[in-house]
Amino acid sequence: MDINLNFIIDKNFLAYIILLSEFADKTLANKTKNLILNVCKNSEYHEQRLFLIDEAFLKCAHNLTNLMKLLYSNKMGVLYNIMDSNIFNKIYRETVKNKVRVAHNWNIHKKEIIRELSQILKFNNFNTLPINVYCVHPSLNYACTINGEFIIYGSSRGLNEAHFDNCILVHEFLHTIFKYDDLRYEKNYDMVHAIIELISDGRLYQQLNMAENVLGGHNYLIKYRKHLIPLFNEYLSSPNTNINEFIDSCLKNETLHKKIVLETVKEGLIDLKKTSNSLDNSKAKKLVK
Repeated sequence: MDINLNFIIDKNFLAYIILLSEFADKTLANKTKNLILNVCKNSEYHEQRLFLIDEAFLKCAHNLTNLMKLLYSNKMGVLYNIMDSNIFNKIYRETVKNKVRVAHNWNIHKKEIIRELSQILKFNNFNTLPINVYCVHPSLNYACTINGEFIIYGSSRGLNEAHFDNCILVHEFLHTIFKYDDLRYEKNYDMVHAIIELISDGRLYQQLNMAENVLGGHNYLIKYRKHLIPLFNEYLSSPNTNINEFIDSCLKNETLHKKIVLETVKEGLIDLKKTSNSLDNSKAKKLVK
């Protein structure tokens, strides 16, 4: 088993992500906002920006080849104007520095990561094709896999938390193995996603750090993790079941589904109650006036 991650920085891609995102760092956020506003005073560049952030374009961007053709098109002057700025050069230099750190961390711990991951998954016949990791500035806090084809990554938490980068990269790598568009998972990918979190953000993080704590995870998956944890712990202690079999058993587990549906209904009722209380308070305020 091997996990071949190819860490790269593409200036056009980085400029594109800056157009779509907001920096956690307030200084960078303000400077990039002002930069975009100034560049987009040009009506042509304003239209290009709208095109780049349009939902239809984002859908077509799932194909990396088509995306790169567009980003390198001479019709994308808005990107080249952003890249010509001093603030972009600063962002680029800091992105390069972070990419070197992330890649170095990955490479020195790679054998340990693969060993621990193999023990969790209980199989090692992975596709060893290289996966491009497009590195972006850590203050953009990006971690996603696009169409099971490539990864976008950069997180400020990785600057201070041991193995944070490594575990999130494994998380995204697992999305290339257990793909969103796999017909086996189409009806309940949230459950598969929660299992990925238990693997990478949970067990792997604990093993690499020799600690009991785990990384957080998506809030919308809390109810899945809550009911999956006992089953996942049983799976870890069972030598005869691999991760594919565990996922299949969870997807077919009617009791598990009912528990999650019930919790979803409860959440809905709580939200309705909050909405009702909010409306009642609003009416009360009007009466007071």
